[in-house]
Amino acid sequence: MENVVILGATIKEDKYANMAQKILMKNGHKVFPINPKYSEIEGIKSYKSLREIKEKIDTVTVYINPIHLEKMVDEIIDKKPKRVIFNPDTEDINIEKK
Repeated sequence: MENVVILGATIKEDKYANMAQKILMKNGHKVFPINPKYSEIEGIKSYKSLREIKEKIDTVTVYINPIHLEKMVDEIIDKKPKRVIFNPDTEDINIEKK
């Protein structure tokens, strides 16, 4: 199974980030929710930033607005994930080129 970061994780059950976290957990993946608003999401510790995560990350799945994502690009690159998934409305061609 993989280590998956969820940028924009949330406690709001009607949001895709929350639905994705539940599915990933159900399928045995280790998730790292990132949202500075929460200390825990779905029973899992929530992180304020990628820099707090010490483990190797396989996938980063993005559920935040590109305006906020721009500030996190260097953190994502530093983690050297195998893949970054830009979910609908998170795409930004300038960020994707980095």
